[in-house]
Amino acid sequence: MIALVLGAALVAGIIVVVILPLLTPGYRRAHPMASPRDATESDAVPAIDALREIEFDRATGKLSDTDYAELRATYAPRALAEIRQSERPPIRQCGTCLAAISDPDARFCARCGLPLAA
Repeated sequence: MIALVLGAALVAGIIVVVILPLLTPGYRRAHPMASPRDATESDAVPAIDALREIEFDRATGKLSDTDYAELRATYAPRALAEIRQSERPPIRQCGTCLAAISDPDARFCARCGLPLAA
């Protein structure tokens, strides 16, 4: 009889530990794995990763063709912009004459000849 009571208490404790976080009001917003759909709609997720997820969901049959077309139309331009931005070296500016310095290894300004700030 004691084993039955202890077993029931253990099961009740496990149920509380599993269910309690799901009933917490901020759980779905704070938890990173709350929903795969939430992850693709977030601006924090890079568009390239979202496109990979969309392609995977379509390949596994989790995404209809209409949803795929809509999501791809949304994320493809963003992903392309991210790729272009990552390939382009940052443009610096001379602190003296304000000339644009496109060479990332330049140590001196091509226009005024003064040393560039590090």
